[in-house]
Amino acid sequence: YVAWIENKEDIWVYEKAKKEKKKLKSGEQIIELFDAELKENINPQPAAYQSVVASDNNGGAIVAWLGLDGKLFASFIDSQGNKKNKLDISSDADLIISIAPDGKGGAIIAWTQDEERILARFIDSEGNLGNPIIVSDLDVNGNEKILTSLIPDGLGGAIASIFSENEIIVSFIDAQGNVKNINIPNSNGGIPAI
Repeated sequence: YVAWIENKEDIWVYEKAKKEKKKLKSGEQIIELFDAELKENINPQPAAYQSVVASDNNGGAIVAWLGLDGKLFASFIDSQGNKKNKLDISSDADLIISIAPDGKGGAIIAWTQDEERILARFIDSEGNLGNPIIVSDLDVNGNEKILTSLIPDGLGGAIASIFSENEIIVSFIDAQGNVKNINIPNSNGGIPAI
């Protein structure tokens, strides 16, 4: 479409696809016309809020991204730059996401859910998803928890650091998905990094 005004009041629209010119009665009609066109021909996709990437140890990568709608996805990219598949990781993630390679072509993805729970999920080299793992559950005092980092442990698992108002939590996630948490009092409000 091309729109213009003639004689300071006549609104005209030219639709290129139909090679048709129309005179509109008001500015509201032009908004209605464009709005209908957008709804019909554009499938809006939520923008990415955050993205992270890990090596697949074979020249490619595993990328994960969080949309503004709270949906978390991942995809493999091979060494030639071809995207292999898109995986649905979670439909209710928020805040920080992180990824660590598992050393076997897959990865562990972790995220904060509702600012109070940390979850993780394994993806193997074939794109198979493991079940979600609760890395750190709800705080009995209702304090927020935020994932601050995730690194590989060298044995197919990962180590996460989690910030809470009263403590720092270091979570060891082994290759089988077992979790061991070490709690360190956080009296000065510092934020951890591994």
